[in-house]
Amino acid sequence: MLSTVVSSIAYGFLPDQMRVHWTLGMGPYYGPEFAPTNVALTAFPLLVAVTALGAHWGGVQVIDSEEFAAVRPYCVVAVFGMFLSLLGIQIALVILNV
Repeated sequence: MLSTVVSSIAYGFLPDQMRVHWTLGMGPYYGPEFAPTNVALTAFPLLVAVTALGAHWGGVQVIDSEEFAAVRPYCVVAVFGMFLSLLGIQIALVILNV
């Protein structure tokens, strides 16, 4: 949800192409340096949705397991950490391109 909001707000402020790769003077890199803004901003909410579905599916598969009960709090923290990381990367990408 937050990723979709960030993408929707940022779309009006960004140019048609976003820079998606910075070397910061640290040697060679591979892959594109620029990406279409609409593709990059659509990819983040989709990545968040796929991550959420994967976490839900994984939770459903092991919900009744006694082994999972012991690590459930760590799993919840890891999933929220992943979502916050994705959102942070998205926000950083938007800020660096404004």
